[in-house]
Amino acid sequence: MGADEHPHSDEDSTAQGKRVAESALIIPGIESRTAIDEIDEILDTEGLRAIFMPA
Repeated sequence: MGADEHPHSDEDSTAQGKRVAESALIIPGIESRTAIDEIDEILDTEGLRAIFMPA
């Protein structure tokens, strides 16, 4: 196994890290008045695919 080879995959660590980062889903919770006031800026976040607004 090479120095950059991931132990559980045929991918090297850099390729696997990139793949994982591209598939990760981060869901911000909109819970404060400040977050509600700044919702447009939050929604402009590159790569954002979902938000959570608790009842």
